[in-house]
Amino acid sequence: TTSPFKGSDDTYSSALGEEGNYVVSVDMTKAPELTGPIVEESGQKAILERAERISVAINGEGFYGAFEGNYPGWLVNAALSSSDGFKRMPEGYFRNESTGLEAGSAAPGLVVFSSTDYREALRKTWTERVSFIPKEVADKMDGAYLSFYINRPQTAMDLGTALPSALILQTETAHYLINRDSEGNFTLDASFAMKDEKTARSLNTVFRTEYISALRRENASFDLADLRPRFVLEGATLSLLDLPITAGMAENYTRMAFEGLL
Repeated sequence: TTSPFKGSDDTYSSALGEEGNYVVSVDMTKAPELTGPIVEESGQKAILERAERISVAINGEGFYGAFEGNYPGWLVNAALSSSDGFKRMPEGYFRNESTGLEAGSAAPGLVVFSSTDYREALRKTWTERVSFIPKEVADKMDGAYLSFYINRPQTAMDLGTALPSALILQTETAHYLINRDSEGNFTLDASFAMKDEKTARSLNTVFRTEYISALRRENASFDLADLRPRFVLEGATLSLLDLPITAGMAENYTRMAFEGLL
């Protein structure tokens, strides 16, 4: 059993990018040395160790999303039935009365969950799904180890970059991708469409400063002359092109992606 989106032109996470949401998507197969310890610590190993990808939308009301992977419906039901605190609801999904988390098997290979309303999450992301993330961006996210997408955020969220909340809230749309090559090296690619040129220039300055500080904290060698053209400012849009990041920086992004969800 695998995700119903595997081999499809669509991606599950594309339905998560509606206005006001932060989207986080993690390919659980590309950096097991980073995701494995989180799975072990989560208390949900039986579910998470079968995941090929986890995608989550986060907003001021809560979060919702899905696990994609080796999830036969019977196994999901058995795992949730035996998990502490989960109770089966008449509609067939499960609810944890102490945490409010709801989850269920939407289809073979797809487990949908929500911190507020499972049935609404199922409708928006599966039965009546609409894609909000442009296909070109969604495809890049699907190929990345770890990806983030923002669509006109209404609340500030730490994306592991130490960016000021005021700048994050001036974002129209943005995506950034942590990629990993065949030799195990990590890189960062991103695009931020800001509300005006002034905030784009401010973001460029802040992101560049924080990025170089992070490299120094990691004792990583770098060449400023090589890095300079990788920051591309065009009007109100800032693009970051193939920025090298260390395994430690990738681990920080990974921890941040899972923080508060597991």
